[in-house]
Amino acid sequence: MKNCVIEAKQSDTKINGVSDCLKGKKFHSFVLKDVKGKFFSSIHEKNLILINYWFIGCQPCEKEKHFLKELAKEFSKLKIVSVSLDDKEDILRYAKKNKLPNWTFIPDYKNQLLFENEFGYPLSIIIKPNGTILKFIVGGIINEKKFDEVVTLLKSIQL
Repeated sequence: MKNCVIEAKQSDTKINGVSDCLKGKKFHSFVLKDVKGKFFSSIHEKNLILINYWFIGCQPCEKEKHFLKELAKEFSKLKIVSVSLDDKEDILRYAKKNKLPNWTFIPDYKNQLLFENEFGYPLSIIIKPNGTILKFIVGGIINEKKFDEVVTLLKSIQL
């Protein structure tokens, strides 16, 4: 993954370059502590995982939450892991206020071992249970076109 990030930073097409480069590569396994104090492990997950990087107050992140809710409704076997810069209490208040589904919320992710987001917010990464990256979405799922691309991808693998 590191080589793709370095390549993308040196390229004029940074966003497209890293997305294309990372498809099919392995995302490292991880264990993260969620807002409820439980540990989530990618190693034992049997479903596809959508890792979503965001923070409260990020306007594109707000827009993306609508599309993530729709994905959660349509694909019950998609595990959404929502990693944020915000602390546990703020995330819990935000989730309740915005009626977010009961997906896995990871607080203050920079203090946990996970891929360091160098591409801005939101960022969504879809990975298979074996860790293979299916889609790396810089800018997140913030419009119908990107949403439809993700739905088509998930349907193609019969999720």
